[in-house]
Amino acid sequence: MNILMIPSKRGRKGHPKITVTSYDRIREYEIYGNSSGIVVHESNRNEEEGINRVLVQLFDELKNRKR
Repeated sequence: MNILMIPSKRGRKGHPKITVTSYDRIREYEIYGNSSGIVVHESNRNEEEGINRVLVQLFDELKNRKR
């Protein structure tokens, strides 16, 4: 299990904390991203590619939420 935490920027609204957790399963990774009540899930054989996809999905959701 790997955890990536990106802390929020103190005093700057719109920069929430982001947490990405990956679990090693047989032949693939289960990757979850969480930020401000938004949860994103991805299953991928390549951990790095899966984390990148989760981060892109989280940023898209956060950008859409601001509008």
